[in-house]
Amino acid sequence: MTCQLFITPSGIGYCGIVFFSLVLAQILFWQIAYRLYGGVRRQIIAVFVIYIGIPLLLFIFSRELAGTLMILSLSCAYIMSFPAAAAWSPSFEVLMFVKRKQKRQGVTKETVLKELALDRLVWDRVRDLTYDGFITGETEFSLKPSGRRLAALFHWYRTVLRLQQKGS
Repeated sequence: MTCQLFITPSGIGYCGIVFFSLVLAQILFWQIAYRLYGGVRRQIIAVFVIYIGIPLLLFIFSRELAGTLMILSLSCAYIMSFPAAAAWSPSFEVLMFVKRKQKRQGVTKETVLKELALDRLVWDRVRDLTYDGFITGETEFSLKPSGRRLAALFHWYRTVLRLQQKGS
């Protein structure tokens, strides 16, 4: 059996259907996990298994190299955007707040600053890091081994890019 090196127009449709199926698989998995366990632990690992593992399994059986690379490209783009989409967004919160509060006129700056909990951004991230197994603790936090590795990776990455170190 040989690998298909070029993608045909019908192959593009096949890739779209497979990627859409991966999205549906994630939605189904998330719904089941929330009903059974109250949430998805280690979300990014689940995302990698769904969007990288399943296409690689399909490649083993189909030997469709070009199609698999296209699906993996779409998957990588999705994986890069997933943390931003899953995170609580201050911009989205402001938009939804103004939508709820406005009648026929706008909402004042003072109202927005007074009524929105701006510290939620930090505490939502702490909850996510705890839930995903990177930190431990309730009132005093410490890094788990995976958290130390992740922090070291981010530190190295920011050093290589000569970006300001955060969290110090």
